[in-house]
Amino acid sequence: MPSFTAIIDERFPALNQYDYRRLFINGFFTYGARWADILARGWLVFELSGNSATAVGWVAFASFLPAIVVGPIAGVLADHIDRRKVLIFGTLGGVIFTLLQVVVIVTDVVEVWHVILLGFLSGAAQSTTIAARQSLIANVVKKEQLMNAVALTALARHGSRIFGPLIGTVLLTTVGAAPVFILSTVLLLIGLVELIRMNYRIDPGTENKLSQGVSVGAVISNVSNELLSGIQYIRNDSRILTIVWLVAAHCGLTMSIDALLPTRVTDLNGEEDLFGIALIAIGVGSVFGTVIISQLSNDSQRAWTFRVMAIGSGIGPIVLGSSGTAIIFVIGASIAGFTQSAFMAMTSTFVQEVVSDEFRGRVLSLYIMLAGGTMAFLNLGFGRVTDLFDVRAVFILPAILWLIIIAIAVFRSSEFKSLIRHGRFVSNDEKTLI
Repeated sequence: MPSFTAIIDERFPALNQYDYRRLFINGFFTYGARWADILARGWLVFELSGNSATAVGWVAFASFLPAIVVGPIAGVLADHIDRRKVLIFGTLGGVIFTLLQVVVIVTDVVEVWHVILLGFLSGAAQSTTIAARQSLIANVVKKEQLMNAVALTALARHGSRIFGPLIGTVLLTTVGAAPVFILSTVLLLIGLVELIRMNYRIDPGTENKLSQGVSVGAVISNVSNELLSGIQYIRNDSRILTIVWLVAAHCGLTMSIDALLPTRVTDLNGEEDLFGIALIAIGVGSVFGTVIISQLSNDSQRAWTFRVMAIGSGIGPIVLGSSGTAIIFVIGASIAGFTQSAFMAMTSTFVQEVVSDEFRGRVLSLYIMLAGGTMAFLNLGFGRVTDLFDVRAVFILPAILWLIIIAIAVFRSSEFKSLIRHGRFVSNDEKTLI
């Protein structure tokens, strides 16, 4: 009988790489801090504002907005300087802004605008790291391990969605929000140590701009041209363009629920404990979803799984909106986590498999910008709508629209059709057979 270590080596080959293990652990703890922050900020503002979904929407908007403002700049940097250093810089920023949140709570001066501002700054720090982390994956694993590594990275993110909110919920319901942010600070520091332990450095042979004597400031000053080249790269590749717009619709219509959850919880006569349990359920579902993705071994499995996750991404919010009991609500949260995380892991892999490393940081940052941007604006809009109309409809109607979009894409997009039939992008010769 094979040992546990042998099973891990066989099932998760990316973990055999020393630097990827460090990156995986970093992701687990830093994302754990992020999820704990979301839990504490959402409920803290909900109480400070007198149960206003609009206020929670502003917090979610502020947290996701940096994906539009900061993310693309970070993506440019990730294409020109040591991606590990970009990660370290962003993590340090997260530590500083989370500690500031602790200070305003402990000194009893906290107001809604404090939480929104610090949510934006923490989101900016987080956005600095996302493209660098995703780009770095391809630098520290073998090409054949890429889907396994991308899925494991998603597993770290979503596994921490159990860990962070689980401890955070206990702290929030017993001693308040400040200890949750202290927990976040500790988790970020652990992640920072793992980055320092990595061996990865820029390969001198790449002759990137920094090694040629161009400063970081010069790279940033040229960011508009760099981003335009990334946009042009995406426009010229119909495969990546299809995924980018598909992900924007997916995130906006099925995943923009942060502002809705507290109101839905109160509809079900729940309090912060049910809110925390719902976030944990999303995390549990996400873990199972990404584990499944990490084990896909052939194109047929990928195609079948992609179809299921695309449809299931719409089913989860419908269950959340139509549930009449806390149990069904939690089941809906787990369905949403399961399908949506797997869908995002697969689309990220599809992009990583075809993008040139020269443009990897910019393409991934634009991919993340559209995903985070749609979530930012729709969380804000959905929060406002929820204060005026029935929250259940705000869960259900966008999810139905998503299902309509993918049904249309099956008939109108050859690239999407190739993914659901073949589990990969096919060549022009193969397209004639579709």
